[in-house]
Amino acid sequence: MGTLLEAQIEEDLEKLRSFLPELVLACDSVADQLLVPLDDKTWQQYGDLVAGMDNLYRALQVVSEDMEKNSSYFIVRNYLIQLTNRFSERFQEMNACSDSDDLVGASDYIRYELKKIFSQLIVVFGESKAIQRERYMRNLIAIQKKFPKLFQQIQNEPFNSSAYQITYAKNQEPNLCIIDDTIQYMYSNYNPGYEVGKWIDNISSDAPKDKAIVFGFGFAYHVVEYAKQFPNTHLYIYEPDLQILIAALHAVDLVDFIASGHLVNLVAGGDNKTRKRMMYDFLKVLEFDVSILSLPFYDRFKEEEKKEFFLDAQLAIMSYQGTHNTLHRFAKQWIKNVLFNLPITLNTPSFDQFKGALKNKTAIVVGAGPSLDADIEYLKEVGNRALIIAAGSTIQSLLHYGVKPHLIVSMDGGDANYRAFKGLDIEGIPFLYANSIEYRIVSNESKDLMHVSFTTDYMSNYLYQLSDRDLQFLPTPSVTGTAIQAAVHMGCTTIVFTGQDLSYPIDDNVYAKGARHAEDNGKETLRNAAAHVENVRGGYNRTTEGMKITLASIEDLIATYPDVTFVNASQLGAKMKHTIWRTFSDVLGDLQQNKEDIGSLFANLHGLQSAYDDKRTKNVLMRFNSLPLELERTKSTLLNVKIETEKLGRLERLNIKQVEKNIIEVVKDWAKFQSNDIFKCMFSQMYRERFAMVNRQLNRSSKDKNVLKRAKETHSLLGPLTADLLNVIPELEALLSEARARLR
Repeated sequence: MGTLLEAQIEEDLEKLRSFLPELVLACDSVADQLLVPLDDKTWQQYGDLVAGMDNLYRALQVVSEDMEKNSSYFIVRNYLIQLTNRFSERFQEMNACSDSDDLVGASDYIRYELKKIFSQLIVVFGESKAIQRERYMRNLIAIQKKFPKLFQQIQNEPFNSSAYQITYAKNQEPNLCIIDDTIQYMYSNYNPGYEVGKWIDNISSDAPKDKAIVFGFGFAYHVVEYAKQFPNTHLYIYEPDLQILIAALHAVDLVDFIASGHLVNLVAGGDNKTRKRMMYDFLKVLEFDVSILSLPFYDRFKEEEKKEFFLDAQLAIMSYQGTHNTLHRFAKQWIKNVLFNLPITLNTPSFDQFKGALKNKTAIVVGAGPSLDADIEYLKEVGNRALIIAAGSTIQSLLHYGVKPHLIVSMDGGDANYRAFKGLDIEGIPFLYANSIEYRIVSNESKDLMHVSFTTDYMSNYLYQLSDRDLQFLPTPSVTGTAIQAAVHMGCTTIVFTGQDLSYPIDDNVYAKGARHAEDNGKETLRNAAAHVENVRGGYNRTTEGMKITLASIEDLIATYPDVTFVNASQLGAKMKHTIWRTFSDVLGDLQQNKEDIGSLFANLHGLQSAYDDKRTKNVLMRFNSLPLELERTKSTLLNVKIETEKLGRLERLNIKQVEKNIIEVVKDWAKFQSNDIFKCMFSQMYRERFAMVNRQLNRSSKDKNVLKRAKETHSLLGPLTADLLNVIPELEALLSEARARLR
């Protein structure tokens, strides 16, 4: 019934769309003729016009009655009622002028009142749904070619044309009316283009234009104009409402924009994970400063989501830049740690063996924030009712208070972590370490060790040939993230945080008592803590941008475990998303009902076998022993790149063909270098950002038809990088030599 009614409405509207332009033309003609002496022909034309208006009025009433039965015409019908009422009033006033022989007055009503109403009706009726559906299919095909995942998402989503109604501004540009508890229009109902122009004008002249993350796609007016104004831009767009995108595909021709190089990524209506994935894809190609933009409509339509998006984007960029800085500082040390830890790791059980060992149990992840001082007495009473995990250097404070945790988790590969553990009596406490941990921490060959690797540990991935069958954790800025993953792996369904302040709640110390690795008690950190974050008590704690990234990363991690209950029991800590707040005394009350004893969980740790049998160990050692030869081959390849690149710096001595040949040789050797194992497990980690930047620019340069220009760019890009790579090789050779000696 609904489909038949819509078909009838569309048929009637199509007749009106054809009739109204003719009526507008007739208004001009008859209005002119009423200003001069009339003859019989003129009177006949006037009579025909009046009859046409009368027929129009009746047709509008019929259409209005039908539209009342179909909610997808709600907005059109509202306009139609207003215009029909005005039409009736002006029509009667025109007739009154005609009856009193005031033909000039009748002419004015026709030209300046009725014609305007008919023109507005043309705008209101807009395009037929058939035309919109044809446009939708063309746009959808373009989406399918460029964004196949988005295509799958859209094609399975019906268009809610009752809540998202395509309307038209007075200048005939498509607009969107969203009907919920209120009625909201996406753009100006007069001139969307003018609104867009002012938005462009308002963008700071010194804002980065090379890349932009945009919150909101709308009908693409803003982003299309942005691309026109800044033709070198690359846009990564997140549309929070999939229905808005579907409406845009019906209303606006987007094929050219979708296919253009300006639109790099388009994500719509996804969950938080999808949005984060878009951020990650964007950050992989981050090269210059970036603009974070939003469309004005979303400031009111999706205000909270927009704020969250902007915060996510800023934190993601800071996190990415922080990761880049960390890699630059520590990548070499991490590689060294993995190599030096090799003899320990080969003879240590993998933490994978404890999968599901604490199914449906509770874990307490303890941090060294000042909140721990307030909760330590409760923690002492936990006993073996829950798994107590010391997150990294927190073990200092726990030992200070006489609390022996069931498990220590540590991952940091820097000297500071070594200092934190140096001299601690942790004998008999099970210790889970990441392969890249500072090697001196585990070099005493303690019998209480277990290991795990990170997904980004390229050296471990190469040496141990890790696959989906091997346990690997996601890297996080804080060891708390590693501890959370350990608890989840063991099957814990409740994870309690204490001492995890993830901010700086007091002004004279950043750690609990007993923490001795920060000689100034974190006073330098506190001096830099200019930002603020909401705490569990409803107030605010001081924090730093780095700590905000850490908090956000933990929130993102726990969001991936919807079946686990996370309890934030840190009395003074930051408020954490995806957690519930409870006092530790309440948590303890629940645990006291638990009669099970988990103290024996790691009792047989000494008897567990290594994760690697003889065959796998042999293969690991074979790959390790091949590294010096691989490094020598890599050195030879890089020397070839250096020689050929230097030739490109002496262009005046070469002809064009020779230049092209040299470029080909350089590119071939550069590709060869990036395909070998040494690149993957060493150089790619140490120089990740430089490789990404150089490769992007080489790719752009390869499309340049100017050979000499390409040669200069290749020389300027690869010359300095190749020199740095060759300079670091002696250091890597020495590192491999020392690792080999330790293995013996």
